[in-house]
Amino acid sequence: MRSITTAAQSAARDRAAIAAGTPSFDLMAAAGTAAAAWLVGELGDAGHLADGVCVVAGSGNNGGDGHVVAAQLARA
Repeated sequence: MRSITTAAQSAARDRAAIAAGTPSFDLMAAAGTAAAAWLVGELGDAGHLADGVCVVAGSGNNGGDGHVVAAQLARA
């Protein structure tokens, strides 16, 4: 299993990437796409996604990430 970063660590990485010139939209798209790919890899082969999913985004400006996840899963 891979290590999970804390919210503070993720926010610091986002700030550093944005300061280095990466648009925040690109970070959001990359995060949502990676999360959807992980879900498809973990659950898609077993048919668990066939009946649909409910994507819930928590607090902390995660709505856009959740939207990208939902859109990617809809295409899967």
